[in-house]
Amino acid sequence: MLFCLVAASGCVVPGVTYACRADGDCPADQVCATGICQSPSGSGADGGSDDDAGAAADDAGAAADDAGTSSADAGPDDGDAGTAPDDAGAPEPDAGAPPECGNDLVEAGEQCDDGNVAERDGCSSACRRWWDESFPVRLRVGLRSPALAAVDAPVGLALPAGSFPATAPRDRACVVADDQRTVLPVEVERAATTTTDALLWTRLTLPIGDSEVFVYFGDAGVCAGTQAQVWPGYAGVFHFETNVDSAASVPLADAAGGPSVTLDGRRGAAVNVSSSGWPQVTPPGALWITGSVTLEIWGRLSALGSASNWENTLFQAAGDFASQAYFLNIENSGRLRGYWESSGFDQWSTAAVALATDDWHHYAMVRDNGARTVRFYVDGAQLGSVITFSGPPTDGPNPSSFIYFGGNTTASSRCFSGTLDEARIAPAALSADALAVSYAATAGTIVVSTTREPAL
Repeated sequence: MLFCLVAASGCVVPGVTYACRADGDCPADQVCATGICQSPSGSGADGGSDDDAGAAADDAGAAADDAGTSSADAGPDDGDAGTAPDDAGAPEPDAGAPPECGNDLVEAGEQCDDGNVAERDGCSSACRRWWDESFPVRLRVGLRSPALAAVDAPVGLALPAGSFPATAPRDRACVVADDQRTVLPVEVERAATTTTDALLWTRLTLPIGDSEVFVYFGDAGVCAGTQAQVWPGYAGVFHFETNVDSAASVPLADAAGGPSVTLDGRRGAAVNVSSSGWPQVTPPGALWITGSVTLEIWGRLSALGSASNWENTLFQAAGDFASQAYFLNIENSGRLRGYWESSGFDQWSTAAVALATDDWHHYAMVRDNGARTVRFYVDGAQLGSVITFSGPPTDGPNPSSFIYFGGNTTASSRCFSGTLDEARIAPAALSADALAVSYAATAGTIVVSTTREPAL
């Protein structure tokens, strides 16, 4: 065992630490600090103090970590704050549920919204597609066009008598297009009774194929559209329905005792004509047409004409033998004949129709001055080929001029014997599609369904 006296500076053992009370108790190169001899480099801050300083730094770092943790804690708060806006947004659908009628947006609970709350403009003040709920009855009427192109044309509608409420007005109705907004013009040819249908006319652009309109009635309200708006482009339209005719400037007058009115027409009432009387227009006014013209009329022969030619006259616009604007008749052979003075045009259709008594047919002639052609039609279909002519009539009417339906001033044996209905005169050359629609609209084949819809 090795012993060494304290303060014996010569006795220094490497790796050994000595206890002391003063510097003199330590080897020469050491000092006494906290009771232990140490090298002078540790004075002022012992190793532990450095470590403590480091610990303090670590502690500061820990504090920073703690501060970071606080930030992380603040992060969830931000998340909570973000949750609040989401929560605040959740009630919005409920808040928007009540629709605002009239804002031009179709919202939940609305059938339509046209930007206002006016009645009778296609969308009611409650934004319902019934257009006007003051009318207790709405009919959905299905239409089918025979044309190969869209046609702007008058369309006849027959409404079942049983559809009208017993106490409601029967002499008016309103027609709305298939968009359930557009109000169409309407003419009442015959009001409904408890046993007879109502006969209406409206005008619309019929698309190819199927479409529909809505008819409202049972209210005394006045609808948009007028009688004249149903028949633009026509110089005269004659239903022979009491006093309901669509050209006030050319009223009908009776000739030679006058024809009788019968309810047994092609559509409603008609006129019975014979050799002793026929309806006429005087003065001819707008019906004296030397330009392009379309003549249409429904006829039912009760007997064939007794003359050898020019039989069964349908139209005659005549003042005397030298002044005729147009003429149309049915020869007993079944060929249609067109005639006028000045240019000396006198032509028959290149094909014939089988004639039989008591059968209704729709007859038409189209004179196209621009193309210099004449076309004949029976029941909406062209009869034979197109015929050309050199010039139109040029003579004007004279004081004795008349427009006759079924009458012929040259001989009573050439008059039409039977019933006439729905005569039309247009100062234009109507197309084949327009004539197909005209025939179907009066014949009733254009209407394919009529459904009374329940009240809303």
